[in-house]
Amino acid sequence: MHERQRNPPLRVALRRAERRTDACADDIERAIVAGALTELPVHRFSLDDIAAAHEAVEAGVVGKVLVDIE
Repeated sequence: MHERQRNPPLRVALRRAERRTDACADDIERAIVAGALTELPVHRFSLDDIAAAHEAVEAGVVGKVLVDIE
């Protein structure tokens, strides 16, 4: 049996992708440190107001939609 050859173009592509990923992670870290990224707002609804919670999601509200069941 012959030994399978490694695929040099694939290794090069993977190294480039890894460098881009590292660069993106560095950009995100800098944005966090600078305060440019913040937590998403929370929109709370009671279980009795579930229709409004659904409407908010359907309307594309930015943030987290939580329904309190108690």
